[in-house]
Amino acid sequence: SRCRTPIERQVPLIKAQILPQAAEVGQKVLLDAKGSQSRDLLAGDLTFQWSILKKPNGSTSKINEPTLALANIIPDVAGNYRFKVIVASGKEKDALSASAEVKLTVTSPPNQRPIAIAGVDQLVVPGSLVTLDGSQSRDPDGDALTYQWELTTKPPGSKATLSDPSSVKPSFTADGLGRFILSLVVTDKRGEPSLADTLTIEALEGADKTPSLTKVSPTEGEDYQLKWLVKLTGKNFVKGAKVRLGKHDFIAIYKSETSLEANLNLALVGAGTHDLHVINTNGKLSQPPLTFLVKEALS
Repeated sequence: SRCRTPIERQVPLIKAQILPQAAEVGQKVLLDAKGSQSRDLLAGDLTFQWSILKKPNGSTSKINEPTLALANIIPDVAGNYRFKVIVASGKEKDALSASAEVKLTVTSPPNQRPIAIAGVDQLVVPGSLVTLDGSQSRDPDGDALTYQWELTTKPPGSKATLSDPSSVKPSFTADGLGRFILSLVVTDKRGEPSLADTLTIEALEGADKTPSLTKVSPTEGEDYQLKWLVKLTGKNFVKGAKVRLGKHDFIAIYKSETSLEANLNLALVGAGTHDLHVINTNGKLSQPPLTFLVKEALS
């Protein structure tokens, strides 16, 4: 009988790479051993096993699909990573294997400036407790923020102070008539500050009042009148209120919370039937309107 020469078995030929070799935190990275080849004539398909040999402190990243020739990982911390792949051929009990290592350098993405949002301007009654809200501020990188509020302008004589300038929602008492201007700067975890965002709190008498108009006297005039005196009756009138006739506003003379007077320029308004309103300093308008007739003067 003939003697058969034993077949010499060989370990797989590994071709392993990482794509890309340098990445940013949060970027998907491919662990690629698809180019590996079996050199064992007795073996079947190759098997693969990826593992992490080294990663930065604090990283919890794991290899996705570690038993495939093409695995992947999303690094979560900047630093150096090292991976190992074991490629085997043959049945489990007599498999031949080889291994290779690949390295990855991960950097942090460029930091983006956070955005401070101090909130919307407010009208309040003097003596009101005002609560600010900077919670809509944000960081494009998703970093946690710290807050720094400053009361930059306040009315003469005011002793207003912020309850906690480093809080996301500090408060203060608007202790006088006038304008309080506040500034908010937020800072991300890398120490990058935002541009300042400002907020104005206007403390006005009657800021919470909506006027109500029940009577105007007289109810008509002629279109040649430049100063036609009218008297208005209602409630919740404030100092500084205006009278709106048609599309034109006129300064009101404050008599009391229930009484105003105004000189109307009927020549400016023009002939016709017009809506009449009172407007308080907070911008609130009396509803429903009364009607006022401007008659065309006979020539």
